[in-house]
Amino acid sequence: MIKLNGRYLMFTTTDKTLVSWFCFDEEAPKHCSVITVQAAEKYDALAFGQDAPGKWSTASDDNTRTQTPEQLAQNPAQEIVLGQFMMMAAVYKDNSVTIYRDGEVYASYTIKEPFDFLNSPYLQLVIGSVNLNPNYATSFKGKVKDVRIYAQALTQDQIKELRPNAPSVIQPFSWYDFSKDGWWEDRAGKFPEFRNMAAIKENDEDAYIVFDRDDRHMFTLDNEAVRIARDFRQRLMHDPSRPTYHLVNSEGDNERNYSTDPNFMIFWKGQYHFGYMCKGDEHAFGHFTSTDLVHWRRRGDCALGSGGCGTGGTIITKDGKKVIFVGIFGGRPTYVEASDEYLEDWSKPIEIEVPQEARDADYWVFWDPTAWVEGDYYYIFSGDHAMEDTRPGLGAWYKRTTLMRSKDFKKWEFLGEFMTKELPGLEQHDHSCTDFFKLGNKHMMLLISHSWGARYYLGDWKDNKFTPEFHTKMSWTNNYRGIPIYWAPKTFLTPDGRRVVITNIQVNLGNPLWSCIFSLPWELSLPDDGIVRIKPVRELECLRYNETVEKDITVKNGEDYRLKEISGDTVELNVAIKPTEARDYGVKVFCDKDNQNGMEIFYSVDEKTISIGDGNEEQKLYGSSQPYGVAPFTLKAGEDLNLRIFIDRALVEVFINERQAVVQSQLHKPEDVGICLYSIGGDIKADVTGWKIAAANQW
Repeated sequence: MIKLNGRYLMFTTTDKTLVSWFCFDEEAPKHCSVITVQAAEKYDALAFGQDAPGKWSTASDDNTRTQTPEQLAQNPAQEIVLGQFMMMAAVYKDNSVTIYRDGEVYASYTIKEPFDFLNSPYLQLVIGSVNLNPNYATSFKGKVKDVRIYAQALTQDQIKELRPNAPSVIQPFSWYDFSKDGWWEDRAGKFPEFRNMAAIKENDEDAYIVFDRDDRHMFTLDNEAVRIARDFRQRLMHDPSRPTYHLVNSEGDNERNYSTDPNFMIFWKGQYHFGYMCKGDEHAFGHFTSTDLVHWRRRGDCALGSGGCGTGGTIITKDGKKVIFVGIFGGRPTYVEASDEYLEDWSKPIEIEVPQEARDADYWVFWDPTAWVEGDYYYIFSGDHAMEDTRPGLGAWYKRTTLMRSKDFKKWEFLGEFMTKELPGLEQHDHSCTDFFKLGNKHMMLLISHSWGARYYLGDWKDNKFTPEFHTKMSWTNNYRGIPIYWAPKTFLTPDGRRVVITNIQVNLGNPLWSCIFSLPWELSLPDDGIVRIKPVRELECLRYNETVEKDITVKNGEDYRLKEISGDTVELNVAIKPTEARDYGVKVFCDKDNQNGMEIFYSVDEKTISIGDGNEEQKLYGSSQPYGVAPFTLKAGEDLNLRIFIDRALVEVFINERQAVVQSQLHKPEDVGICLYSIGGDIKADVTGWKIAAANQW
């Protein structure tokens, strides 16, 4: 980094020179450093006694850039002359390090991996302590005249020309001259703030500061890191389209982080764990935990070093001691396991011994598996996808869902095809992002196809075979690229036995900082009438505040009725519309002052559908590729239309009479937050309850 016209220009280099002029005022100093550069947990220190008693070394984190014990043994011992100033310097050039004492070579060696400290936003300069870890808080009793950093490797001649308290021909990267007034200021301007832990200047005319005890030290503050963190936080907090209570990926978009499919979802040791496909520094799982399904804490990425993984399934072992995630690591059928409280310490991938019978079956493929425990057995159900095949008549759609089981997760039995049949019209859809579980008196296979998004089958599970009886889509809206929005649903059981599902929401709201969003947690159930119920989990009610009720509203045919007390774009609405002769009726959100340009959510009596969208036929950059998303829905005779609408900035999720769910996004102006009821073909009567919704995301 160099300074030009008051601005620092970035460059990539690991070359640097550390220089300090000082003296010891004690005969046996504790381990200390006369100058350290530190970036978070990494550091390079020109240290005394740290790695070898009575000797100098360049200490570093985990000794990664420090001499070996054999090399340290060759370093000369330092004779302490009380009050005698000396100069120590360390020069890092490419893969070599040279230590100088009063301009003469003290030690020289090579390192494997130098680190670029000077470009780190976390960079700090430390004087006295080896680093800022409390375990290294000892310093030295003595005096310091001058410390400086150069953003290049100085030669021996250049080092010999340096003088304390005097400028050099080469401009320092950072320079503290303790002979001057304002000695705590960086004369090179790199570090704007300096923290002095009790070093003193006894007389104004002294050319040095004094460490009168061996616990004194000084350090700069990593303002650049704080500024970056603060700036990032502010950008997220003030982004008008970023959801506040839908779970959002911490940072990065789908293109850079590939943040997408929910993967492992489980309740383990008192916490809900939610993992999803995510590429941070490498392919791994993004990982959140929660105690209430509402407030989530980002944890460290899981399965680092695994080579990346696709979608899979998660179980707790029969003895309750481990969590196992089954997936495809490095292109092979494998699993990883963990047993720690926070599920952050995962094993390396362990290959699954797939029976030869399965590998020989021309319809078998290991694809987006799920797993469960039933009786004495572990089961792995594998989905399928299109595979090219050159054999006549087979084309690209010959793979099928399959099943294996094992008593010990080591020796597996191939059970052949999972489904007894495919339902008509579904032969050309893959079975991806699979999940399988008992729901009511049936079993549900919850999954996606890449053309339809989220969908499910209901049927019977008997003799290790699934016989589907019913199928429906769950994703009725598309994003601006035509991709279904509800994507990759995954479920788990709560301790009280509820089946909860979270899906990825495939929308892009224009900000590459955070574009991966997940649905609200839903509860799935199947009562005796055989109709699946979908409702948001009750835990979300803890976010409600400022309840407002508008009752006995009459909306005339062909008119908009703007709610008087309820508006906003972080609200929950409970809208109950009485039975009516009207043909199309519902709600508009994001309305402008003239009740225009909103997102419509309405029921069509003749079509027996729920529609959501802005009605705009034009292609939108960040919105839907269609004017309306349309979902099948039929009101029973005499039944109210009940809409639970969750508005979260640009995102809207709607639950209709607990029998249907739709989602859509729409960017809008900050002032366009009006909410209207409207009706076509007759008057309607309605009651509306609204709540402001508190943010659940940290920012």
